[in-house]
Amino acid sequence: MKKLLSLSFIILVAQIASAQTAATNTGILYISGSTDIFYAANDFTNNSGSLLTNNGQLYVKGNLSNAQASMAIGTGLLTLNGTAAQAVNGTQAFKTFNLTTNNSAGITLNNNLSVSGAHTFTAGNIASSATPNFLVYEAGSSYSSAADGKSVTGWVKKMGTTDFIFPVGNATYLRTIAVSNLSVNSEFDATYSGVTTNTSSVTAPVATVNQFEHWTLNKQTGGTAQVTLNWDKTKVSFPAYSLSDILSSKFMGSWVSTGGTATGNVTTNGSIMSTAQSAFGAFVIASTLQSVPLHFLTIKATRINEQTSVVWKTANEENVAWHEIQKSTTANDFYTMAKVTAKNLREQTYEFKDSSYLNGTAYYRIKSVDRDHKFNYSGIVSVTQKNGFEGLKLLVNPVKTQIIISGGKPYVNYRYGLFSMDGKLVQSGSFQANTNLLSIRIRGSIFPGSYLFKIEGKGEQLSKKIIIE
Repeated sequence: MKKLLSLSFIILVAQIASAQTAATNTGILYISGSTDIFYAANDFTNNSGSLLTNNGQLYVKGNLSNAQASMAIGTGLLTLNGTAAQAVNGTQAFKTFNLTTNNSAGITLNNNLSVSGAHTFTAGNIASSATPNFLVYEAGSSYSSAADGKSVTGWVKKMGTTDFIFPVGNATYLRTIAVSNLSVNSEFDATYSGVTTNTSSVTAPVATVNQFEHWTLNKQTGGTAQVTLNWDKTKVSFPAYSLSDILSSKFMGSWVSTGGTATGNVTTNGSIMSTAQSAFGAFVIASTLQSVPLHFLTIKATRINEQTSVVWKTANEENVAWHEIQKSTTANDFYTMAKVTAKNLREQTYEFKDSSYLNGTAYYRIKSVDRDHKFNYSGIVSVTQKNGFEGLKLLVNPVKTQIIISGGKPYVNYRYGLFSMDGKLVQSGSFQANTNLLSIRIRGSIFPGSYLFKIEGKGEQLSKKIIIE
């Protein structure tokens, strides 16, 4: 049978195992062996002047706080397995041998949490407060099962001489950075820093840097090390770099080369290891060439069923915010009709349908706008509408108080007649076609219903059934 607890001397302001109140150690708490279990069903505080040694299993479902200086590491396991968000607080680092973090609501470090043995990520992210505070991996420690949604969204500290992959990321994805080939015993701090800043400040051979993400790696003590960065386009966008042009870079007033040779596939995932570095800071994946710009493969405009379909194909979309569909009747004075959000894929086909009436020729082009507000244009295409009656068109049907007509042959007089469905003429008149809209007001004596509207001019005829509402 498992023992619940072994004590030399302890004062606990709590009940053990099933308690819902906070537990506070103000004396000596000694969890003696692997079969000894101490449960804190809510907050657990280890006071200043108290002594805590965990050689067994300590479970905390609430907040964990420590004020004991020089806490013994012990040989046991600390499990943080709350169902609501937990925090690690206190004035002194909480030290444990093994650690399991199992809280899908997340754990926030307002104090250092030190691991000397093995850390298992079971569920949830670990965040740092802005101080920052660290998840510390002592020399010889390790972790397992870090993954998307199970990583450190703040700072990680690593001590020792061995290679190490920092389990850092954002709230959604694990985005690691690694150190290897350490020359001496070292202390490194790392975090995932997200969107890259100062992207225009580069020093040759760096020509451009990945604007979508970067990392911060600081050395507190130690010598040289190599840094490995990675990309994964299923998680975070990556520029349209050529693999042979990729290099690693760090910020030293501007982004400078830290060398390396990339491996992998630029369309999916890959990595690059730097040369040995003695100075550290912000690191990013870079390229010796500018990223391949957006390229318009084709653009086409087609008039179908009283609509213009504008279709354009692009390649190498990266960092594109939107596409603007622009139109002109002169091929010079273009205006924006609509915006379409860019999908930022290597190849993509877009379509926009313009339902406005066309009498003659319309010109279209696409303006592509980047997130940094730079832009470029596609070529210009045109489409021409030829109506059956030389462009003369009934624009609105059903109608209310007036019949609206557009187009027709210039300088030609047209006669019109409005007939009831039994053939009786109820209204007639004449007009001359021009480039403007023509309105024929319907007499107030005409009742709502279906009618036949006829136009004749210069030997041509047009008949349309209309509905008057």
